Amino acid sequence: METADDGAEPLVGMQTMSQIRQRIRQDLPSTAFEPTPIRALLCIPLNLVVIASFVLVARNHLPWYALLGISLVLGQVYATLGFWVHDVMHGSVFRSRRLQDAISYFGLYPFLLSPLTWRVWHVQAHHGNTQSARDPDAGVTVEEYRRTPIARVYLTFAPSSRNALGVLLFYPFWFTLHGQEILWFSHLHKDWEIESYRFDKRRAMLQTFGVFAFWLAVCAYVGPFNSIFVVLLPMLFGNMILLAFISTQHTFLPRSAGTRDGHSLENTVSVRVPWIFEKLNLNFNHHVEHHLFPSMNYSKLPLVRAWLRQNFPDEYVQPTLWAAVRTFISTPRVYADRSHLCFPEDPEKSRVDTLPIRRRLIAGSMR
Repeated sequence: METADDGAEPLVGMQTMSQIRQRIRQDLPSTAFEPTPIRALLCIPLNLVVIASFVLVARNHLPWYALLGISLVLGQVYATLGFWVHDVMHGSVFRSRRLQDAISYFGLYPFLLSPLTWRVWHVQAHHGNTQSARDPDAGVTVEEYRRTPIARVYLTFAPSSRNALGVLLFYPFWFTLHGQEILWFSHLHKDWEIESYRFDKRRAMLQTFGVFAFWLAVCAYVGPFNSIFVVLLPMLFGNMILLAFISTQHTFLPRSAGTRDGHSLENTVSVRVPWIFEKLNLNFNHHVEHHLFPSMNYSKLPLVRAWLRQNFPDEYVQPTLWAAVRTFISTPRVYADRSHLCFPEDPEKSRVDTLPIRRRLIAGSMR
C-alpha cells in the first residue's frame, strides 16, 4: 500500500485492498456477491408514493401542516430512490449497463440528474480515483483552490470550522448543484479529466432537459403554491439526507498518495445509525464495505461490516453519524498536502492533521 508522500505517519499493519477482498470472498458465501434483480422492483412502491402525493395535493386543498408532512415523506422517498439508483448503477441489480441506465431514470429525477452524468461522476471518476486529484468528490487542494475559480465557490457552500453558515447552504443544495457542475462545468476542473471517460455531454444534457421538463409539468399540475411542498422542499430534504452520509464518508480523511483509488480502510468512513435509518437509506452508511465491493447489493453489506469489525477493529472507521457530521463541520475543507487540511488564506498556520482525526474516530467507534 502507498503511504503518505509528505512525511506523515503511515497507517500500520494494513493489508492491500486486493488481499482484504480475497479474504472476505473466502469467508462469505458466494451468494453475497451475486446480483439481485428483484431489488429493481423497489422503485415501484417508492414512485407510487410520489405519484399518489402529487395527485393528493393537486386534488385537495390541504392545510400547510399537512403539506409540510408530505414534503418530509417525499424527501425521504427521494433520498431512498437516490440510494436505490446508486446500487443499481454499480451493477448490484443487473450487470447490463443498458438495463441500469433504463431504470435509473426512476431514481435520479428527484436530483435533476441524468444516468450518464451519474455514471461518469460517481461510478467512474469517484470510485476509480477515490480521494485523489481525479476524484470530483475529494476536497480541493490549495493549488486547485488558487487556480480554479469554481473551486473557490465550493468553499462558499462547504461547512467548516470557519463557516458555520455553510451548513445552511451546503446540505439542502450541494448534491444537486454538484451534479450540475459535473455536467456543465467539469472542463474547468482540469485535474478531474472527465473527458477521459468519453462522457457524451450532449446526450447527458438532453437527458437533463427531459428531467427539468418533467418537473415543470409537475409544477403546472399541482400549482405554484403546492409546488413548494411537493417539488422544492422534498428536493431540499432529499439533498440533506444524502449529504448527511456523503459529507462524512471521505472529506476529513487523508487523500490518496497517488492519482488512483487509495485504500478504503484509510480514506473512507462507515457510520452507525439507528436500525430504522439503515433500512430507509438502504445501508448507505456501510461505505467502507461499499468501496471494497461496489457491485455488492446493499442488503449484503452488513456481512462485510461484521467481518471488518472482527478482523480490522483497530483500522475500520465506524463512528456514529452525528460524530462524523460534527467532525465535518469543525474542520477545514482544503488540503495543504495529502494528510493535512487547512484554510487557503493561511495554509501553514491553520493546518489540521487528518491522521489524529482518524484515530479519534476509530477510538470512538469502539465505545
